[in-house]
Amino acid sequence: MNDERNGQISVEFLLVITFFLAIMAAIVLPMTRTSINAAKDASILGETRGFAELMKTNVDIVGAEGPNSRKTFRISVPSKLYQIKMDSGYRLVIVGSTTKGQEEVGVNTSFLTIFNPTFQTDIYNNRGENVDVQAETFYNDSHKTYVRLRVF
Repeated sequence: MNDERNGQISVEFLLVITFFLAIMAAIVLPMTRTSINAAKDASILGETRGFAELMKTNVDIVGAEGPNSRKTFRISVPSKLYQIKMDSGYRLVIVGSTTKGQEEVGVNTSFLTIFNPTFQTDIYNNRGENVDVQAETFYNDSHKTYVRLRVF
């Protein structure tokens, strides 16, 4: 008779533990997924910010050297790059694709910057790879210094 009581307690104990584990899994798994997505997004935005900062640094260096100067630099294009654009000529905006959608990273350059006509397409087509970018300065009619970027 005592053996039957021990068996019933063991089965009840297993049922309680199973129920407790099912509730914990329902709570912990979504939290883990959220944390993983947040870490991925931070990585993507960090890579995007690094790309933007390196582009800005090179634009500022070649612009400071004056007209008719050139600089070629190798840059790693973020694998989750969505778009690259200039906002008002002085603000370089890089858009990365995160788990939440597209997020912008912007940096201000010291010089008006323009893209070669195929620059955006060339950068976009080389996502996740290293590319050589050439920055060159020139004056326009009003003697403003511009920096033109192209994939080399």
